[in-house]
Amino acid sequence: LALLSATLATRAPKHMPKFVFSRSESPITVPLSVNVVLVGFGDHASPSSFRLNAPEFEQYLTQVMPDHHPTLVEVGEKLHVSYEVWYDVAHATDKQTEALAHEIQAGMRKSSEQQPANTITGEGGASSNGGMVPVYYVHVEGSLEKALDATFQQALDQSYHVAGSDDSHAPNQERAYGLLIINMDKNRIAPSDQDTSTSPDKSGSYAYRYVMGSGRANSGSDTFVTKGRFAVADLSAGPSQFGSSQAGEGAVVQSSLPRSYHKQWKSPNMSLRFRAELANIVISAVMYLFAPDIQFDALDFSERVLVPLIVFRNHLFYNPLEKGNSFSIDVAKIESEIQRMAMPGQQVQVITGLQGLSEHERISIALRKSTKSDTVHESHGGKYQATSNLYIDSKSLFQELKESSDYLASGLISSSPVLSHTYFPDFTGDGNELKSSNGKKGSGKWAMGTRVLPVYVFSLMDELRPLLFDTKTPYAISKEAVLVVQTGDDLTLPFFTGTKPLKDTLRDPTASIIAGVGAALGGLMPPHRRYAQSHQKLTSNYLWAHGHNAFGPFSNTSGFSQISIDSILMNSVISRLDASVERVSDALLRMDDFADKYLYDPLGVGISEGKPLGLLERLQKRGQSDSGPLLVSYETLRELHDDLLELEKKMSQHVETLYMQEPAKVHQLSDEIFKRASAFHAHSIEVLAAAEERVECCSVQHAVVKRHRWSMWIRALLIGLIAACLVALVAFLNPQRRTRLKPKYKD
Repeated sequence: LALLSATLATRAPKHMPKFVFSRSESPITVPLSVNVVLVGFGDHASPSSFRLNAPEFEQYLTQVMPDHHPTLVEVGEKLHVSYEVWYDVAHATDKQTEALAHEIQAGMRKSSEQQPANTITGEGGASSNGGMVPVYYVHVEGSLEKALDATFQQALDQSYHVAGSDDSHAPNQERAYGLLIINMDKNRIAPSDQDTSTSPDKSGSYAYRYVMGSGRANSGSDTFVTKGRFAVADLSAGPSQFGSSQAGEGAVVQSSLPRSYHKQWKSPNMSLRFRAELANIVISAVMYLFAPDIQFDALDFSERVLVPLIVFRNHLFYNPLEKGNSFSIDVAKIESEIQRMAMPGQQVQVITGLQGLSEHERISIALRKSTKSDTVHESHGGKYQATSNLYIDSKSLFQELKESSDYLASGLISSSPVLSHTYFPDFTGDGNELKSSNGKKGSGKWAMGTRVLPVYVFSLMDELRPLLFDTKTPYAISKEAVLVVQTGDDLTLPFFTGTKPLKDTLRDPTASIIAGVGAALGGLMPPHRRYAQSHQKLTSNYLWAHGHNAFGPFSNTSGFSQISIDSILMNSVISRLDASVERVSDALLRMDDFADKYLYDPLGVGISEGKPLGLLERLQKRGQSDSGPLLVSYETLRELHDDLLELEKKMSQHVETLYMQEPAKVHQLSDEIFKRASAFHAHSIEVLAAAEERVECCSVQHAVVKRHRWSMWIRALLIGLIAACLVALVAFLNPQRRTRLKPKYKD
């Protein structure tokens, strides 16, 4: 009864399978190949529990997570598209391991930080410095980055290029995604200033972390995302600790990774647990990096994208758009990154403008109304002291700016006749709004295939200036606009790294602008955030927060990795496929409603004649005494059937192209599928509307059909046959899956 009640509570069709309308039943599956390269996990790895058999671990990963179903965070629902994950595990050679160890050792630089020795070994302090050991920073940029890339690519070559194999249908190796997992001998890579005379084992006498970039957050880590298409996890580094200081969720601590020099892994019976924890690292990379959720619906068909960068300042100390000072916005870097985000054939243009905040009363009032105060009570010497921090309510400010975006952008566009003619041929230039040729207000944002995404930068220097948004970041994002705050402050963020709070500067908002545009334009999610369906909310895991991403708070770079850039294209493709399924499903649901109302003899003649009827047969079959034209003609049904067959053909081609990973073809095919799905939807509605019009003057009567005592079983059988009929009609929604074989790559 509970199951029946739950079923009836949803909009469930009566004559078709569940996957037609349910997002939890994913009808479209796309392939995702993840390559795992193991460095230092061979037959002689130490500890012994870290010795892995590559084929066995590959099979284990397939059993643990064979597929992944991402979510559209904007609505909190699963997409109609899921990933079928193929894993390929390979060992790096001893020569590759030795070359990488040499580069890691050469890149170590001693820092001012120290770390307790027992966090490395799990034993009591054994160092001569009161249990504290020095921390070395390994800078990734330069020769180490090249060595990591070479190790990853060479491992792929040796694993996949098998003599005599047919690589004609293999995906492009240049677009291979992967995870490089490292287990180094710390005695081999020990820095030169480490004294080996007292003890040959120096595994617990020092710690090292990877750092990347400069000028932003000062934080090191054991895991990071490279600028290419792979990430790195070093189990001999650290242990590093970082995360949010306001909640324990998602923080990276000593136990987040299996540390190779911790005493718990020296036991020989820890192999199964180690394999499980290592698989968890791979799975987290899949969910947060390679197949992340989509923040906003990326259904964008614009041929051109215009990004007005509007700076509002309440001071005259500096001009953020001028080069040469520590507050300068790197406009060239922003343009370069946005160009990388563009779809194939899409034009992108960035325009800038500087405005005095006092000159725009509406904007100034909106900012002041959106500024809130967060009060924290802390105990000092037995007395409570209240500390107030100002922040910006992003939702309130977005709402206030929504009505102002048109006239602000129009001022920048009208100042350039060439720009206004290129992007808006019918642009009025009156400073009030962007108008289309018919003069309709607001439609200009998408006029002539142009999308306008304004970016508002608030450069503030007054005493009562807010420092962050309510998201605890210096930026806020919506589908329609991006908000960024710039101050001259070096502030303490609500995050920690090691034993210290995380500090950052709000002088240069370049990274915040790029992050906001990436999320608004491409639906990107920060690599530490995803939507948990079980909790119905966003959750955090900061394991992959370091490296090449502009979102912060731990990354020191202002650009995106190639993984994120590829995700923007994939988000667009998935959004088109998802919308296509929505349109076809809506058309089929309308047919279901029509059939439910006008269905001919659902349990009568068909059973008595021994010929159960399908849905389409009932739409065109009539009784012996009926006369007049059919509600839905044979020709019309044939057209609808042919449309579905064409969609099925296109879908098969699309899955093949996704497997080959050809961006231009993938984008083009997704457009064609969406157009055909939209045409099918429109055609179906037109056919049903015409049929409804034919019976407007008639009344519908339902007669009671004679039942047999076995009618319940017959009804069950008939419903099953109807479902099978509908499955055949919408077969394109569930293309045949490939046999799980190890993908082989070609150059």
